[in-house]
Amino acid sequence: MKLLLIIILVLIHHIAAQTPGFFASNGFGKIFNSSSRPNGEYFRGTTYIAYQGPHEDPYVVAYIHSTQKWIGPIKAGVNQLGDLSNDQNKHDDHGKPAMVMSSDGYINIFYGGHGGCPEVEGISNIYGKGCGSGKLLHARSLLPENIEQFEEPKSNVSPFGTYASTVKIYNGDIYLFYRHGTHVASWVYQKSNNGGATFKDAVPVLKHKIYSDYADSWYGQFFTYQQDVDSVKRNVIGCSFIYHYHALGSAGDDHRIRRNAYFAEFHTDTREWKAIDGKVIESPITKTIADQYLLVYESGNDIYDKSSGTYNIDGEPVLLFKPYPSPTSKVGPSLDIWKWEIVNKQWTGPITLTYQTLQTAFFEKSPEKQNRMRIIGSKGSAVSAFDSYDNGTTWEEQPDIMSSRYDKKLMNAEICNAHPDATEIIAEKLPKTNFWYLYLRGDNGIVPREGSGEVAGLGCRDCWGENEFMDISSSPLEVCEDRKEFRFNNDSSLKCKKLKNKCNKWDKKGRLVKNHCPSTCDFCQSKKRCSDDKKFVFDKKDDGKNKTSDKVKGSCAALGKEWCNKQDKFGRNVKEFCKGTCRFCNKLRKEYGY
Repeated sequence: MKLLLIIILVLIHHIAAQTPGFFASNGFGKIFNSSSRPNGEYFRGTTYIAYQGPHEDPYVVAYIHSTQKWIGPIKAGVNQLGDLSNDQNKHDDHGKPAMVMSSDGYINIFYGGHGGCPEVEGISNIYGKGCGSGKLLHARSLLPENIEQFEEPKSNVSPFGTYASTVKIYNGDIYLFYRHGTHVASWVYQKSNNGGATFKDAVPVLKHKIYSDYADSWYGQFFTYQQDVDSVKRNVIGCSFIYHYHALGSAGDDHRIRRNAYFAEFHTDTREWKAIDGKVIESPITKTIADQYLLVYESGNDIYDKSSGTYNIDGEPVLLFKPYPSPTSKVGPSLDIWKWEIVNKQWTGPITLTYQTLQTAFFEKSPEKQNRMRIIGSKGSAVSAFDSYDNGTTWEEQPDIMSSRYDKKLMNAEICNAHPDATEIIAEKLPKTNFWYLYLRGDNGIVPREGSGEVAGLGCRDCWGENEFMDISSSPLEVCEDRKEFRFNNDSSLKCKKLKNKCNKWDKKGRLVKNHCPSTCDFCQSKKRCSDDKKFVFDKKDDGKNKTSDKVKGSCAALGKEWCNKQDKFGRNVKEFCKGTCRFCNKLRKEYGY
């Protein structure tokens, strides 16, 4: 029996070593942002994903859940913004793909952009100005639920679009939103009622206006209710947006001058735009109308940037924004949440979820999880999760769901109608290049793909090389060994085997014994072995200026990795408490040699 168990374990290890994690290794440029979305959709048993590949061209993959089979990547089109010289350091990145499935299974990809030129297209841009180097393009699959071939249909999609995003409502109608020009332009939508085969003419939504030395400009996010189709919100598209003060002339534009948070709703059945209190407002929306009826938060001179939005199960909008302390600050952004309270008829917030810098943050869009709301955000070399079980009123930060072992950059993207096994896309930056590995992740971890050399986010040394693999920093260690070199208080006689009665003691070097002697201390299977201590609050040493010690507000994650090598006033190492944030177990994995 024992021999059989050993054989089974060896086979499992062998299979695991051959089972990969990333589904593609050709992601390129600034691979995701919050304006071109979504990047994936679950449809009839398959998760479809679109992403930016070499030359900024759109690529598509499909994962069939029942058979665990991957198809692709397949190039769906040619982006005119792509650099044909093969120079990896030159990329525009304004043409990342957004996708949507038609009700009958056709895959629609919208990509390219950054303007389009009236002189080239032979038509005028009535909703914007400027001349860009690319244009908005539309790729559509030749067959339903098949990514092998795409065509460029004559669908009437405007070439002047930038930042394409898609919304599909309950009856299958598709709305394509985008900015109708380079920078100084209105935001518009085009509607398709035949699954993306054709689109009606553009309709302005957020109106730009040019003054002598500046222009009113905008950044918008668009989303719909994803729960019960019988809801009163089934015809409604939410729009959260921020104002961009676009300087003109010799001053030049400062893209960081983004202010205020706004929200409006588009009622698709009546084609009316309404404020959250139900008041019908004039469209397209001007700065004056937005300030008077649609203001969620006035940020003053502080920068307030776009992020994401959703509806909770009661149909209340819950919005994410990214605040910066000042236009010149290099700190931030953090992550603020605003929620509309139907009973009190007011916006509540901001609830600051984290003070750490976040590149991308999205709401999880899985209709099967009506009791839990989740925000997924990338912060440098880790991806975090924030959960709410009371419709978005309170939130709790979870341990990092994925980390890069060698601090390579991670970013994440949104999947609509997501299956629980595939709720987000995560990209990992390859060192010294502009390419990325791409992963599909869900409740059970990374969805593996045969041939790329990784299982559930845990690295395979022989597959990518020493510096090119990832792991989940808070996951349990595969082995449990006392550190051979550990000596309590540097006393050569006090090895781990002699410290059974000192497991919860700290030595003079600020080390907690059980962290370094897990086998002796029976600490191997503890969930706390590789994760942050949620009760820990850093207590600074008195610097002589303060009569009382100064406590840093927040968790280990709020402190950030820059605090990992510090000690509190008791001489205890921060990294001994903050083992997830400080990648404590990652360092042990490297030390153990796997």
